[in-house]
This record gives sequence, C-alpha cells and structure tokens, in this order.
Amino acid sequence: MGERVRSDREGTALNRSLRTWASRVLVCLALVATNSIFVIPAVDAAVPKCNGQKATVRGTNGADTLTGTPKKDVIAGRGGKDTIKGLGGRDVLCGGKGADRILGGKGRDRLYGGPGSDTCSLKEAVRRSCEKAPGATSTSDADQDGVEARSDNCPGVSNASQSDQDGDGSGDSCDDDRDGDGDANSADNCADASNSDQADADRDGAGDVCDTDDDNDGVADTSDSCPNAAGSSSNAGCPTSGSGGGGSDTDGDGDSDDDDDNDGDTIENGDDNCPNSANKDQEDLDDDDEGDVCDRDKDGDGDDNARDNCDEDPNEDQDDLDNDGIGDECDRDIDGDGAEANNGTDNCPTVANADQANGDADAQGDACDDDEDNDGEPDESDNCPDTANPDQFNADEEAEEEAGEAPAGDECDEDDDNDGVPDETPAGTQLDNCRTVPNEDQLNTEIPPNDLGGANSGDACDFDSDNDGFDEENDNCPDNANPDQADTDDDDTGDACDPDDDNDGMTDADEGTNGSDPKRPESEPEGEEDGISDGSADPDGDDGPIRQGPDNCPTVNNPDQENSNPEDEMDDPEGDACDDEDNDGLPEGQDNCPTVANGPEQDDNQGDNDDDGQGDACDTDDDNDNLSDADETSGMRNVFGPRDSTDPFEEDTDGDGRNDGEETSPGGDCVVTDPNDTDTDDDGLEDAEDPNPIVPVPGAPGCPEGP
Repeated sequence: MGERVRSDREGTALNRSLRTWASRVLVCLALVATNSIFVIPAVDAAVPKCNGQKATVRGTNGADTLTGTPKKDVIAGRGGKDTIKGLGGRDVLCGGKGADRILGGKGRDRLYGGPGSDTCSLKEAVRRSCEKAPGATSTSDADQDGVEARSDNCPGVSNASQSDQDGDGSGDSCDDDRDGDGDANSADNCADASNSDQADADRDGAGDVCDTDDDNDGVADTSDSCPNAAGSSSNAGCPTSGSGGGGSDTDGDGDSDDDDDNDGDTIENGDDNCPNSANKDQEDLDDDDEGDVCDRDKDGDGDDNARDNCDEDPNEDQDDLDNDGIGDECDRDIDGDGAEANNGTDNCPTVANADQANGDADAQGDACDDDEDNDGEPDESDNCPDTANPDQFNADEEAEEEAGEAPAGDECDEDDDNDGVPDETPAGTQLDNCRTVPNEDQLNTEIPPNDLGGANSGDACDFDSDNDGFDEENDNCPDNANPDQADTDDDDTGDACDPDDDNDGMTDADEGTNGSDPKRPESEPEGEEDGISDGSADPDGDDGPIRQGPDNCPTVNNPDQENSNPEDEMDDPEGDACDDEDNDGLPEGQDNCPTVANGPEQDDNQGDNDDDGQGDACDTDDDNDNLSDADETSGMRNVFGPRDSTDPFEEDTDGDGRNDGEETSPGGDCVVTDPNDTDTDDDGLEDAEDPNPIVPVPGAPGCPEGP
C-alpha cells in the first residue's frame, strides 16, 4: 500500500510539473500588487504623457512603484528608478528618466522605456507585446559590470557572469524567477532548482528537489533507504515499526507486518484508503483512492493542502484576486469589495467595486463593464466611455491628436471644438455659438433680427446664413432667403439672387423696365410665343426651339422682327409690332397712324371714317371722296366761283348721288357740279340723275374749249 501511495504522489508531482506559466505569473503579480502604490501627482503638476496619451497613473521624481487597475491604464514614470506594472486591460506603460523596470499585466500591453537603462519584462504565458522606445536600452554600462547595457541580461544590476540558469534572457541577478518554474524567487521553496509542484515532503520549507533530507529524519537522502518516511540511521533511514504496535517493518512503509488495522478505524489496511490515519468515513474528495485525512492534496489540483488556498476546491492556478489567502474558487468575495460573488450580489465579481456603480443599468458594474455607457462602443476605444455616444463624433479630434491629448467625443467634451470657449455654462445653457467649429471670437453678424443666437449661430458655423431653412451647401441663394428655392432657368442660381431668372440674356431689371416677363425667355402671351429670346442669349441652346435674341418686340408676337425704321435702330430698336413712334400708347403694328398721335388719350382714338385702314388723324381724305380734307374745308373756287366748304367726313356732302370729288373735279363727262347743290342747273333733276347737270367745263383736259 505504501508503494502505491508513493507512486500516486509521484504521479501527482508529475502533473504539477506540467502546469502553465500563466497560473504562477498571475499569483506573482497579485502578490506584488499588495505592496504597490498608486502615485498621483499634485493637481498643479504638468500631466506627463505616455506614447502621446495623457497618463492616468503617473509617478513623481522619486523611485515609485506604479500599478494599474484591472482596466486600461496609461502609466508614466518620471524621475527615479521606478517599477511600473500593468494589471488588466490593454495598458500603455512608459518609463521615466531612471533605470526602470516595466512589467506587463494580463492584457496586450505596450511597454516603452525612457532615457535610462530600462528593462521590459514579459511572461510568455500571457499574450502581450513589448516595444522598447528609443532609449530603452542604453549602450552604456550603467551597472558597471563590464557588460554594455545592450548586451547585458541585467542592465541595471551588476552581474559580470551573466548567469541565466533558466535561459529566459533575464539574468539570475535580476530575474524574479531565476529557475523558471513559474514561482517567484521570494515564494519558491527551491529558488535555484525548478520545481513547479513545490513538493516538500517534510514541510520544512525546503522543496524536495533541493532538500538533502526529504523526510527530515537526519539521514541524508543519498543514504536513506526510505527517503520519504522518517526512520533511524540504524535502520538505513527507515521506520522500525508501524503505528499499530510492535513488530518488524521490513518493507519500510511504516506499517507493522502483523497488524491488519494500523489506525484502528475498524477498516482493514487493505481496504483502508488511509491505513495509517483513522478515517472511518473513508472520504476521498478527488477519488484518487487516498482518503482526505491522509491525502496531501485532497482536491487533486496539484497543490499540497498546506499551500492550497482552496484545499477542498480544485484550483490548479491558485488564483487569489484579492490576496486574502482564500483562492477565488472558494472565495465568496473574490475581489474583496464586500459584495459576495458566489450568491450573485456582486455586479463585478472579479473587479473590486464596493459602490456597485452601474451607469447603464445592465448586468455588469461600471468597473468591469467593457461598455459602461452601453452605446455599443467598447470602453477601450470609446471616446466617451461614461457617456453614451454611438456615433463617436469628435469635432476636435485632430487638435487633440496634435496636442497629444486623449480623444474626447463631443458628447462628453466640455469644449467640442477646442477653441477655449466652453460649450455650455454650468447650468447647461448654450455658451459657444459654434460648438464644433473653432471660433474664439464668437462673431455672429446675424444676431437679431435674423438670428437669435444659440447653437450653430456664429458666423464660423452658421450654415444657413440667410435663415431660409437650407444650409449654404444646398442653398441656391445662400445669402438671400428663398425657402421655395425657385430657379426658373434651372441654372442652380435661385431666382432670389439670379440677375436673369429666365436666362434669356436680358436682366430682370431691364425686363421690368421693358415690360417683358423676367421669368419667361419669350414674354409673349401663352400660346403666342414667336420663338425669339427676349434677350441676346439663347436660353435653350442651338438645338432648342427658341432662337437667339434680342427680340425687338419681346411682348408681341412678331417672328418676322420687322422694323420700319432700320436707320434709327440704334435709337429706336423696337420692331414695328411694338414701336410707338407717336407716343400715343399704341405700337406701330397696332396704330393706324403710327406717326400721328391718335391713341386712347386723343379724341379721335384711332378713328377711321372711311375704314381704309388709315386713321383720320393722318388720312388726307377722310371720306375717301378723292377730295382732300384740306380742299373740302377751304371752300376752293371752281367754275361756279367761290363755293362753300364741303364736309371732309362725308363723301357726298349734298347727297345728290355724286361724291364731292366727282362734283368738283371734271371726270370723263367733262362737267363739274356744285358739291353743295343737289341740282346744279336747277332743272328739277338732281345732278346724279341729270344727264346734263351742267355744261362742260371749258378748258378741262379732254374737254372742248369754252366760249
């Protein structure tokens, strides 16, 4: 039975030797963290930066130990020989001017040395990266051991031998775990002999691999026939009798050869899982056939009960987050913040947060919530980790980068545009009139009546300077309010600011003077367009139906563009259809006396007595009797002597059937009659019926000579 138990123990030791680096590194870091300090500079001190980012944890000019939190930290040392350590999160760690030791934590950290002879230390079991900035490794020999820093495996500790027993690149003189077994030198029971299981049979503090007397019986292991069972030198280091009474013990296993129940627990040795330790209940937590009362590792996790921080709960890694001596596996309050994790009351079971703050009211407390504000952006990359801003807008991002400042999104930035003017007053009233555009002068030229101030009202950011509801980029008249955005000629210049709305080459002002329509390139009435542009332009191009102007009568349909006064075209460019030479209110094309005023303002108003198309005002024979109005009104002399004037508006003044011209001018009959006498010869017959109304006119052309 003794040989079997020993074999089991050897197997357990083998299992222990296979444990990963990660478990020991975490334990080591946790132990070191208990002696660390958080150094925060005075509020008036300049905030140091690490790789361009403001430090959240920073040192003094002395020798500091700077330790981060479980979240992302930016830690920067200053002067002195500092020790800088990250914990959780993706940390950025920077040394200062001294010879610093920079240790990564659990996250994927970035480590940067300073001007001194610094050491970047990482463990392969934890996935991280180490980038040594310029100056991290000096070419000098700071420790004066005869080995230049760039080649020295302990550049800050003198070690001329450069011994490195575990071959990890860190010399024994400065290696926290010089035998490379995962146990820090300070906690390693064999600091110079690799023994990841830390087996110590006699529990004397010296591990078996380096203890010359494992059972502490005074017989050196090299001479002890029973090195794991205390005996006497007279019996080659083996026990002479078992615990059950006298008799020999020839196999050296401590059991008397003639006792069937060494421990007196009523269970025979052959069936007893602890034959030398009374345990009637035979409890065996790890089912390894070794009872709990005699099993040095009753939970079977590879750690002796005496060193196991959870001896009844397997926890090979021995994690103890709060360093209270109780392993996380069996600790009701893993992070030591007073809230019990095992019963579900701690919203961050592995991160200390006594206040249990939970800004976004989800299942995770702020201290361990990767997205504290629950906006979908992880805190690590969230420019407002405590304020929800899923859009991540940051107006002054470039300015922050240039200044080496950590990015702050607009939602949580007190000065979004970094112009020195706070966005709001403490009471929450809008202060900066351009929150996202720098304008230190706060110039606002549109303060009443057009602009009442407030957000985006300053000139630098007022994208709707005319306040018509359209920002300047989309406003076809950015300086003229035109909420309808009317654009008659579709030239992207709104009518409100377009000098030629219809793009006909004639300005709106001129069209207003001329009486043409500024919004139609052909100003004739609908349906009467003549196809000629009002102005000199061709608004629809060569292929369009509108011909290039200018139209000499833009409001009158005159496709022929006739102008009876071409010699006066410079002074009188209007076409006949619209020219009003006599200024009587009627254009020539409509005026029956274009050169004599006879419009609506005159008495005759286009009077045309004889309907010959020529107005009375300019017609020399208004009654069309072949006798001029002047002759009719002058009472001209004829063969009958002086006569009365005739009516120029009546072609037959005396109504005798012969018009006045026929009566006063000898025709083919070579006679004249009196236009004022219906019976010139007084023969009882009216002149028109009288075959001989009067004698022939002597001397008239074609007529015989008179007496």
